[in-house]
Amino acid sequence: MPFILVLLLPALQAITGIFSIKPLNGSFSKTEKPVLTYESWMEGDFQNNYNNFINDHLGFRSFFIRMNNQIEYSLFGKINADGIVHGKNGNFFEYDYIRTLIGDDFIGKKILDKKLRRTKYIQEIFKEKYNKDLILVFAPSKARVYNEFLPDQYKNGSEKQSNYTFMHNRAEELNIRFIDLNEMLIRMKDTSTVPVFPECGTHWSEYTAFCVADSLLNYSESLLKHTIGDLKITQCIKTSKLQSTDYDMGKTMNLLWEMDHSEMYYPEFEIAPAKNGDKPSILTIGDSFYWNIFNLNLQEKLYKDHKFWLYNKRIYPDFYSNSLTTEDIDKKPFLDKQDIIYVMITERFLFKYAWRFIDQTYNLYTYDLAPDYHYEYISDVVHVDEWFNKLIKQSKDSSVSLESLLYKEAEYIFRKKNPEKYYEYNGLEAYKKTIRSDSTWYAKVISDAKEKGIDTLESLLGHARYSFSKSYPEQFEINKNINRIMETIRHDSVWFAETKKKAAKRYLTPEEMLRKEAYWQYQQSIKTSN
Repeated sequence: MPFILVLLLPALQAITGIFSIKPLNGSFSKTEKPVLTYESWMEGDFQNNYNNFINDHLGFRSFFIRMNNQIEYSLFGKINADGIVHGKNGNFFEYDYIRTLIGDDFIGKKILDKKLRRTKYIQEIFKEKYNKDLILVFAPSKARVYNEFLPDQYKNGSEKQSNYTFMHNRAEELNIRFIDLNEMLIRMKDTSTVPVFPECGTHWSEYTAFCVADSLLNYSESLLKHTIGDLKITQCIKTSKLQSTDYDMGKTMNLLWEMDHSEMYYPEFEIAPAKNGDKPSILTIGDSFYWNIFNLNLQEKLYKDHKFWLYNKRIYPDFYSNSLTTEDIDKKPFLDKQDIIYVMITERFLFKYAWRFIDQTYNLYTYDLAPDYHYEYISDVVHVDEWFNKLIKQSKDSSVSLESLLYKEAEYIFRKKNPEKYYEYNGLEAYKKTIRSDSTWYAKVISDAKEKGIDTLESLLGHARYSFSKSYPEQFEINKNINRIMETIRHDSVWFAETKKKAAKRYLTPEEMLRKEAYWQYQQSIKTSN
């Protein structure tokens, strides 16, 4: 009888919920109760779905999962949580930070360089025309700051080019004003007795977040050239009871018992606003690293306005009350009101740098008559995690650079979604690629070359020109005219020199500026003829 009661307990718990069971941490979706139909019964879908429903709603399910995770971790060191890596000295890491550290998600110099040149242009426009500052902030990576605690297998590739190493060095070359919190924390860990990262957390410690907030406050004062206020620690509590994000990875492992970890420090502080000083408006576009700083609640005493655009999407604190997002507002008037804009990104997210904020702002404060479609479609790819992860795996398996795969993918999407604009933008070279990819068509090109006694490349050009002009006559004419204007500019030494000056002023490459100039001239000729 007692044995039968034990067997019935999970069902009883599922029905009554009589016992209080700690839920699992993380993102989980439970199976909905299936609806019985004749078709679902005959095809077996109902039985399978109902079985999944019972498993997901079984009483004590979360307890049994935690018990299983605890046994496998304690006895075999196995971690049943996606993306968590057990390092040395009791430190845990998220794999995505390791992936970017060793350069596996490096999207290439050309793409990143364009993003940084746009950043520099916005910085200068903001300062010169609007007397406001935009500052790039490299938020830290635990994998970089505590590199010595990584498992040995992840250290061999650490000399490869990464998004961070390229962007850091290129930002210096462009004289972009930026703050590198990786460097700050590496110095801090070598001189401080307080851990800058918790062993079981992926974000900086609460104490470190306070130190960074204080540093950013001082930096803001240097930009504004007046005092905003001070943060004064009244006491620092050392405790083994971890708060906030200091145990975030430990929670996602869903164990029965908390793992061993060091004591952490939690500052209690006072906010002393300046007696005579204008309160600035501060906007930060950032990721989860900024939460610890935002939650210090500095706005009421130090700032006139303090907004946090999480992933350039949700606007805090407004999102709490009315679910306000960046798509709901007119961005330019809002940006015009800001005194300082911080773009804070941890290394893990540099491949989708600023979540399109820089590109959107660039388009708001300048004109762009000749957009770079390949660049735009690459942005679409990197913002879909499953898609991007698939390309990273493909790159590693094939030894083809991720940059090459991204351009190939962007070109495919461009041609598929908008063939007219694709051929208008890429011209005869695109049509040559189309012909080469069609074995029957290319065989005809070779056959015609032999028959006419001409070179295969000449035959290919003839086929491309003829097919392009017949299939897309309007796009053919536009492309021909723009290329003609570009060649005219190249052969006019004065005009070409002026075009290169414009390129340098706007942080564009000469080729980018040349295309823009030609496109603008073409648009003007159309207006005149009409």
